Amino acid sequence: MELNHFPIKISVNRDARVACVTQIVPNGEPQKLFIHADQALEIADFLSKEFKRRGKGVPEGADADFERFWSAYPVKTSKAGALSSWKRSHANKHVEKILAHVEAMKASDQWKRGFIPHATTYLNQRRYEDEQKQAENPWDNAI
Repeated sequence: MELNHFPIKISVNRDARVACVTQIVPNGEPQKLFIHADQALEIADFLSKEFKRRGKGVPEGADADFERFWSAYPVKTSKAGALSSWKRSHANKHVEKILAHVEAMKASDQWKRGFIPHATTYLNQRRYEDEQKQAENPWDNAI
């Protein structure tokens, strides 16, 4: 049964372990589908999460902020994954902090040696919140 943007109703009979999914169609016969109760609960959980996700939406300018991040980030791997991480973590709230951290890390010994995480990892692990290590001068402790 296809859900054509019409309201649906899910009725679960836990004793019988059966559920009825009813799609309310204006000026028509309601369409019913009988499924296992566990499947109905999964559908209800999915729909609840999906409606909440759609309700929040993506703030205006989030994609533009991501593009600024992407152009500044030195490893250009998995842009779609990085965009997904960006949106999921609401990184647009921290865009200036992230960009400043990326610029500082570009000058770090770790990144200069090529140990740069993929952008998705950087965002998922919120590496922009990490403290930056001061570069040690090997000559400081010389005799």
